[in-house]
Parts: sequence; C-alpha cells; structure tokens
Amino acid sequence: MTMTWEKSLNLDQKQLLKLYPPLADRTLRANMLMTTDFCIAAGGSSRPLSNPTDRMVLGHLRQIAEGVIVSASTAISESYRAIRTRPEYLGIREQIGLAMIPLLVVVTTHASRAKELASNYRSIGYSSDQVQVVLLSDECTTIADVISTGAGPKGLSQLKEYLQSIRTGSWLCEGGPTLLRSLRDIDWLDEFCMTITKPNPDIECNLRLNLVAEFGSRFQTRLNRQMDGSEFVRLTSDGDQFAVDVEFR
Repeated sequence: MTMTWEKSLNLDQKQLLKLYPPLADRTLRANMLMTTDFCIAAGGSSRPLSNPTDRMVLGHLRQIAEGVIVSASTAISESYRAIRTRPEYLGIREQIGLAMIPLLVVVTTHASRAKELASNYRSIGYSSDQVQVVLLSDECTTIADVISTGAGPKGLSQLKEYLQSIRTGSWLCEGGPTLLRSLRDIDWLDEFCMTITKPNPDIECNLRLNLVAEFGSRFQTRLNRQMDGSEFVRLTSDGDQFAVDVEFR
C-alpha cells in the first residue's frame, strides 16, 4: 500500500512526530539518502546529496531514538560526533522512556580502526554515555574503551543484545549499506526511511545502490511525502504497528 501526503514545508515538532513517530522498545529504524539515479555517496559522503529538509528529518529521527548505530567507515567519512539532545526534545525523550543523551555506537571489524576511533573520541572528551566503539571480531583482543563481540551474525546478535541491555528504547541506524544488510540478516530492521533527491549534474557519484530494491522487499507499507523537491519515504512492516503515541502537554 502507498500513501502520498500533501506538499508541505517548515514542519514543526508536532508534524514531524506525526510523520515520523517514535518506535516501540527494542526496534530498529534505518535512515539513508539516495538520488533518483541511485547515488548514495559523492566524494565518499552523502552530504552533497542532502538538503535542509533531509537534515531536519535526520535530526528529528536522532532525537527520538536511544542512539545512532553507524559503521566506522560512515563515522569517518561523515565526521560523526556525539549527538546533543535538543532542549525541545527533552520532554519527549522523558515521556517515551529514552535516556536523556542519545548514544553514538560506531561498529567496525578492524581492531586497529576500533583502537584509533576510541582514542580519538576520548581525546575529544566524550564519555561512554555519549560514544561507544564496538569491535566485531573473534580475535582475543582487549582494547581500552572498546566493546568486543564475536564476528559475523553471532557478533551482530551479541551487539543487538548488548545495546538492548543498556538501553531499552528504539535505535536508529544510519548505515552504511553493509552494516544495514548485516542487521537485516539477523532480523533487526523494523522500519526503513529514505530521502530520495534529484541528481546534481555537478556532483560526481562514487557509490550507487538502489535502496528500495535492496531493502524494500521485507516491508508491506510505503508512506511517501513530497517536500523540498525530494521524496521522503517510510517503509514499514505493517503500517504504524511499532509507532508510539506522544502526548503534547
């Protein structure tokens, strides 16, 4: 089923919560960006493909999740930092039972990269309540400030169990596609959100992937909205079965 919403800009918080409601505990929502010709990165980053409305939606999704999960390559190419809680979302986070500070979780399969990332984040002054680095490896390696799990699907399942044990709300994954495929394959992907923008002829694409074909087959409902010259899509398992209502006081 496809539902198309009317055009609208300058969404306020109440409208954003209606279009992108918080999800139930222990669920995973993904969010990615692509162009109509399937470009997902230019110069190693999705930023050249983005627009103000896309960034507004992304910021909202981060604020209604326990935390953000990304691959190390995405964290490096997009210069990820700790996520600050916006004052206007403090009441929402408290109401739906989220920790006051979203947690950034950076995942890698390389011990050297895990060590470097953890060291860099700690040197900035981030605590383990703000950023955690997770190493998916069977190597018996102990690295300061790095959480180690097993490799492959077993390690990802351990990662899922670990995250759900430290924080019980829903999580947001922002890629990359390899990490998303792996999470999908352990059956931890409950909603997929996309921004689909128009190609920019002045930008050279260096990575293409049809996100709809790759991830869309597991979902039954597609919710669309046209804004800012782009299409904003939510692929869900069955309408809003995982959505959590928010009461405005």
